[in-house]
Amino acid sequence: MKYKVEFQYLSPRNGRPDDYVQEMDIASETGGYIPMPAVGDSVYLKLHADGERCYKVLTRHFSYLADWCCVNIVVTDIPDDEMAARLKT
Repeated sequence: MKYKVEFQYLSPRNGRPDDYVQEMDIASETGGYIPMPAVGDSVYLKLHADGERCYKVLTRHFSYLADWCCVNIVVTDIPDDEMAARLKT
């Protein structure tokens, strides 16, 4: 089975995620372990032209198509005070 993980951004002001998906998909064809962020986790990635930032995972959706497992992960902004409690930099 082949695996593909994509991240989409959902603004707190919108009801649906943006059409834009993370530029580099995470994929594995070897069947090895792929760390998968869970709902509530924070992730650091690039979803906007302004560079990489931390986001909070809202949802995960798994689609099984032929020999593919596609995972769509929707993320949103993390308030500064919440991020400060998650990670000390």
